[in-house]
Amino acid sequence: MKMRIIEEYREVQESIAVCRSRKMTAERKLAKEIAQYQPAGDCNMGIDYSIERVQTSQHQQDIFETAHNIALLNKLIAELNQELQALFQQRDELRKSINMIGDVKKQVIMYRMDGLKVHMIARKLNYSQGHVYRILKEIDDMKKNCDNHATCEKM
Repeated sequence: MKMRIIEEYREVQESIAVCRSRKMTAERKLAKEIAQYQPAGDCNMGIDYSIERVQTSQHQQDIFETAHNIALLNKLIAELNQELQALFQQRDELRKSINMIGDVKKQVIMYRMDGLKVHMIARKLNYSQGHVYRILKEIDDMKKNCDNHATCEKM
């Protein structure tokens, strides 16, 4: 029996982590752009020709570029949220599949990838902690015996 479903679950978990990181980066950039988008007092009214001095619209152009960047970042964040929701649904479907298979080793690997401690895994699977430790030891031994644990036939 091969561990393809676990490898797919691992890939989905990695994709979720990457997507979350990209979203956090975009949110930081958005906060930075919003902080820059503070129009000065007279700048949002256009060029005032009643005052005798040289005036440019360079500051206004910067404001328009910043507003455009804010719109782009908001769109990117919305797309990343949709992608995250799709990845969460895919992960939930894989969890259901792994739990329906009923293979305890795969369930332990799945919960371990989620970051659960041994006592929480034992509680979820209704096993003792010692039994979960034995399963983890068996998994580690199988990994050591296989050249490539993803295609190992022993699992």
